[in-house]
Amino acid sequence: MGITILRCLLHTESNQRSTDILVDEAMDSEYHQFEAPHGSSVRREQKFTIEKGMKKIVVSVLYGVLVLLLLILLMVTGIKFSQLNKEVTDVKLHLDRISHRIPSSASSSALHTDGAKPVQEVLLSSLVPVRGMCREGWVSFQTSCYLLSRAAATWRKAEEQCRRDGAHLVVLNNVEEVDYISKIVDISVNYWIGLVERDHEDHWSWVDGTDFTSTQAFWDDGQPDNWDYRENGEDCGQLHASEKRKRKLWNDADCNLPYRFICEKRLSLTPYKSKLTKIQYFLTVAMNLKTSLLLLVLTVCTVSGAQLPKALWQFGLMIECTQTDVSALKYNDYGCWCGFGGQGTPRDEADACCRTHDECYYTARRAPGCTAIADLPYILSYKFTCSNQQVTCSDINSKCQAAVCECDRVAAHCFAQSPYNPENKNLDPKVHCVN
Repeated sequence: MGITILRCLLHTESNQRSTDILVDEAMDSEYHQFEAPHGSSVRREQKFTIEKGMKKIVVSVLYGVLVLLLLILLMVTGIKFSQLNKEVTDVKLHLDRISHRIPSSASSSALHTDGAKPVQEVLLSSLVPVRGMCREGWVSFQTSCYLLSRAAATWRKAEEQCRRDGAHLVVLNNVEEVDYISKIVDISVNYWIGLVERDHEDHWSWVDGTDFTSTQAFWDDGQPDNWDYRENGEDCGQLHASEKRKRKLWNDADCNLPYRFICEKRLSLTPYKSKLTKIQYFLTVAMNLKTSLLLLVLTVCTVSGAQLPKALWQFGLMIECTQTDVSALKYNDYGCWCGFGGQGTPRDEADACCRTHDECYYTARRAPGCTAIADLPYILSYKFTCSNQQVTCSDINSKCQAAVCECDRVAAHCFAQSPYNPENKNLDPKVHCVN
C-alpha cells in the first residue's frame, strides 16, 4: 500500500515536472516568437550602419584622390601656361625689334615691290604629295605641273603644243627644280626647254618672260657654243642627255631638230572638284584654325610643352630669312587666306601663297603616321637653316617635321617672290572674301 502510494506520488511529481517543462518551453517559445524580429532588425541595422560607414570612407578616399589629381593637373597647367606666356612674350619682343630696325621708308618701298617673279617654291611631292592639283598625266613639284612628251617635235612646235595645253616649255628657275626634272626624265634623251636665243647672239630668254640673268644657269661644259656646223645655228635650249651624271645640264641646239619636250604650267590653286568630296572641302576649312580649333590647339600646346609659339616663330624666321628687310607680321591678316582661317578667292599672289600653305598643311596633317594630335602642323617644330636668303630644311627632321618644314619653306619663298599690296591688309572677309 505504501509502495503504491509512493509510486503514485513519484508519478504525480514526474507529471508535474513534465507539465512545468512543457509550460516553460511554451512560454519560451512565445517569448522568442516576439523577441526574434526585434533582434534581427537590430542586426540588420548594425550591418547597414557598417556598410554605410565603409561607403563613406571609400567615397571620401576617392574624392581625396580626385582633388589631388586636379591639384597636380592645375600645377602642371599653370607651369605650361607660364612657359607659353614667356615664349609669346619673346616672340613679340623679337618681332618688335625687327619692326623698329626697319626704317619707315624701307618698309614703304617693300610694300610696293613691283616685278616680282612668279612663285616657284612649294612642297616636295615625295614628302607632301599634292592631290587634285594637276591634270591626269601631269606630275607636280613646287608650284608647277609638268608633262613629259612622248613624241618629238621642233622647238616651235613643242612650244605651240604646250600653249594648247595652257602651259609653256619648262622654265628652270632653281637647282631644286633642275634636280627634280633630272630625276623624272629619260637620262638618254634630249628634251626641249623654254630657253631661246632672240634678237642677237648670246641674248637668251625664258618663254614666260622671266629674266634669264636673274636665274642660275646650268650650261653643260663648253655650252652654249652655237656650233657653226648647223646651217641655222643653235638658238634653242635643251636638257642634254647624259648617263654619267644625275643632273641634266643645258645645251644649245638647232631649233628645227625634233626632240621630246617638257611642258610646265602653274599649279592650280583650286583642286579639281571631281576629285574632292564635300566632306574633304569641309575638312579643308576646318583645318584653317577657326575659333574652336584654335582653342583645341592651345590645349594641345599646354600638354605638349607649349610648342605653338616656337612653331609660329620658326615660320616667321623663315619669312625674314627670305626677306631680310621685312617683318613677318605684315602677312598676318592679309587678303582672304593669310592669318587664322581662309575663304573665298585669293586677292593676289601673296594671298594665294597662304592658301597653298593651308592646303599643304592639310595634306601634311593627313599623311600616314602624322595624324596624332602632337603632329598638328601648327604646333610641330622642326630644324632648318638660312643662308643667302635661302631656307633649307634639315635632314634630321622626322617625316612629319620634314613635311611641315617644307610647307613653311615654300610659303616663305612664295612671299618673297610675290608682290605685296597694302590695300589687301585687314580686309573684311564678309565683303571681300565671299565664296
